[in-house]
Amino acid sequence: MVQNDNKHSSEIRCIPDWENDPHWYKDAIIYELHVKTFFDSNNDGIGDFKGLTEKLDYLQDLGVNTLWLLPFYPSPFRDDGYDISDYRNVHPQYGSRADAKNFVREAHRRGLKVITELVINHTSDQHPWFQAARRAPAGSKKRDFYVWSDRDDKFAETRIIFTDTEKSNWAWDEVAQAYYWHRFFSHQPDLNHNNPEVVKAVIRIMRFWLDIGVDGLRLDAIPYLCVREGTANENLQETHEVIKQMRAVIDAHYKNRMLLAEANQWPEDVREYFGDGDECHMAYNFPVMPRIFMSVAQEDRHPIVEIVRQTPDIPDSCQWAIFLRNHDELTLEMVTSRERDYMYSMYAADPRMRVNVGIRRRLAPLMDNNRDKIELVNFLLMTLPGSPVLYYGDEIGMGDNIYLGDRNGVRTPMQWSPDRNAGFSKADPQRLFLPPIMDPIYGYESNNVEAQSRNPSSLLNWTKRLIAVRKNYCAFGRGTLKFLEPGNRKILAFVREWENEKILCVVNLSRTAQPVELDLSEFKGRVPVELLGRSAFPPIGELPYLLTLKGYGYYGFRLATDVEVPYWHEERLARRELPVLVMTEGWLTFSGGKAGAGSVKRAMATRTQGQLQREVLAPYLSSKRWFAAKGRDIQRIDLVEQGEWNGPDGSWLMTLLEVHCSGIETQTYFCRWPSPGRTTPAKTRCKPWRRGPWPRCDRRRASASSTAPSATTGSAAHWCTACRTAWPCPWATARPSSAPPAPSPIWPLRRNSRCATRRWNKATPRCISATGFSSRATAACSWASTRRSRSAASSPRNRLIRTSCRSPGPSNTTARTDRSWRCPCCSPMSRTRATAGITPSNTSIGSSPSTSPNRPSTATAARTVSSSVRWKSSDGAPASCTRLLPARPATMPSIRNPSARTSSRAGSTASARRRSPPSTDSRSAGRPCRKPCTPPAIVC
Repeated sequence: MVQNDNKHSSEIRCIPDWENDPHWYKDAIIYELHVKTFFDSNNDGIGDFKGLTEKLDYLQDLGVNTLWLLPFYPSPFRDDGYDISDYRNVHPQYGSRADAKNFVREAHRRGLKVITELVINHTSDQHPWFQAARRAPAGSKKRDFYVWSDRDDKFAETRIIFTDTEKSNWAWDEVAQAYYWHRFFSHQPDLNHNNPEVVKAVIRIMRFWLDIGVDGLRLDAIPYLCVREGTANENLQETHEVIKQMRAVIDAHYKNRMLLAEANQWPEDVREYFGDGDECHMAYNFPVMPRIFMSVAQEDRHPIVEIVRQTPDIPDSCQWAIFLRNHDELTLEMVTSRERDYMYSMYAADPRMRVNVGIRRRLAPLMDNNRDKIELVNFLLMTLPGSPVLYYGDEIGMGDNIYLGDRNGVRTPMQWSPDRNAGFSKADPQRLFLPPIMDPIYGYESNNVEAQSRNPSSLLNWTKRLIAVRKNYCAFGRGTLKFLEPGNRKILAFVREWENEKILCVVNLSRTAQPVELDLSEFKGRVPVELLGRSAFPPIGELPYLLTLKGYGYYGFRLATDVEVPYWHEERLARRELPVLVMTEGWLTFSGGKAGAGSVKRAMATRTQGQLQREVLAPYLSSKRWFAAKGRDIQRIDLVEQGEWNGPDGSWLMTLLEVHCSGIETQTYFCRWPSPGRTTPAKTRCKPWRRGPWPRCDRRRASASSTAPSATTGSAAHWCTACRTAWPCPWATARPSSAPPAPSPIWPLRRNSRCATRRWNKATPRCISATGFSSRATAACSWASTRRSRSAASSPRNRLIRTSCRSPGPSNTTARTDRSWRCPCCSPMSRTRATAGITPSNTSIGSSPSTSPNRPSTATAARTVSSSVRWKSSDGAPASCTRLLPARPATMPSIRNPSARTSSRAGSTASARRRSPPSTDSRSAGRPCRKPCTPPAIVC
């Protein structure tokens, strides 16, 4: 049978043939029930085989594939049918043997396997074997079917199992005038399996039911089959020999049959009942059951992990059976005395909830009727190693009645509907074998199959979905288990693997939400697909996989290789949703609004400006690699200057930001913001302020225009000599086109400029070309346009070596008198002062040079020197450098580069090189320039 839970999936999972697979019990989901409690067909108040057959469709719809019937043999019912008086028949209250045969046929027709009880350790004292033995003389074959003794101190080393009801393992028989041996109740004498005749008789009984068609036999209490003086009479080698003999007969005469061992022992002792695959096919893993409840109570995964890791490996053909209670009770034999006391205090505070060394309560009351806890433990039951066993009624959360005697409190009738007697029987309520649950919480009026079938979110429908998931993956029944060890001990995480199936299970044992980081690097690239909802999660990478789980939450993932990554997944951190800025007065909102604005608009403008600084700028700057103060707390961001630039494609807001961080000096950055109404995509660009008071050119291509623009727009514009484009100057005053523009300062470029330090600059060293801003005189560097060329005919080196410096031309005679240009490496460094001045524009940060206390208002003198030199580049290509050499301004604004990485050695060398004056006569004589030069930086 081939099943595929995703029609778009290419990963096909092959489920073995359920009908003919010899290892079918590995994929079994067992449903345990009493015939008398399930459904009454003849209205006598007791369930029967005909009623059970009528409800097979319900069991098939539930999804279980194996039915385990508790004892249905004739019995005096002093131990709920485990005291058998006839192995080859059916109790008359349950129907006839023909009804049992018809039930087996109908179950097989629906694909359901059937397991029946075979209590071979003891019989009822009403059994014909015991009646014959007590009357037979001592030493006869009939007497030898049981263990007899003349005294009650024999086998003194053997423990008493039912300490609350029995004082000795020996009981006196008045008829036989001898003591007979019993490990459980005194009305249940033990068979003598040391006698080969007893073994043969038991094998005949096995074959009788296997011939009827049952698929498996549960061997009750098999550790106590044989006895020997001087031992504890548990797990003796003679017992294993008896089981091997039974297994050999079954394998020789039947196919696809199974033996299930009920051995309430520690895992290392139970392991022996598998043998080498030649004893029992399955065995109960008793120690796991109480530790599931202990982990939930302690909110710690340690109890489960510890006991599973102590469980030894079993043969490949064998399987564990796990359950949440041993049908009647939560057995506490396989825990320490301290652990037993803790379990009593947590789950059985009322002494009436206890029986022997266990707790006689159903699952829902044990979990305080908390739906999340019930789902949690059922999820563990379906995903931990072994075949799960469900107790009837737990799929709808039935309750119990602790006021009923013995273990009858968990054996009440199945609740089918809100009708009389819970829909179980139409008999008078007084005739029912046990009264149904009628309390307001668990009562059948509200809690029944009929009501939950109509509720899509009911526990019944959730259990159906969980069982369907379990049946769809063989990794749960046949796969290996590997525990993950996250730091959070409240999280239990493990991986089940079988062939190409890899299932990740994560469980939160705490009542509160918990995060967990899982090391799933070995599954890198796989996409976790949630099993119940089939939702694809982000793929697994190299980093720990982060999950958050609600209180008592759980996840089951198929780690898939055939599922696409979710379309919304990004290989980086998700972007934070940006706030909405209300700009009531356009760009003026950021400066506090217009002068005549009302108080409301001014308040809104102040709030918007604060939002921009706190919620937009601070996260943006912190996320950029070029932010010099990365990793530091941003205390405040101030908008020092701002101005609007109107272009053909919309308006831009040009801003200067001062970023105040703890522990370092104030950082200054330049940003330009696109208009909110732009229709073309545009990115807000924010660059560090490093090279002077003018914004750097951020254009990627040179403009087609090569003429300097005139300042006829609303704001003054300058000509960028690097990319030959107009650039706004928001701090300069707009002037009419007829008015001569004020001369702009020319800032000499440093040798450690941005372009000189870039790896892509293949022309280093080259001549530094100073660039300025003016509509009357410009100097352009062709290297800025040629370095972006992608022509395959020229290498990067050749493209950059053709770089040359050009003067604005002979027509700009006024520029030679107002302002001159120089190449620092081709001109003398001597300076003379003159009275003619240069009035700079508003280029300081936040203040004008005329008002700045650190900058004198007097102009700097300049000496006009014309120099024309010829020199050769490193590859021998001729180049020319013709410049008007200006004098250096007397005062320079000190703009600190916040992200520059300086070296003390390099800095001292560069400083010494600037201070050492070259020979003026050799430079003025026009000889070739031999000193290495640095190409210009992109500065506007």
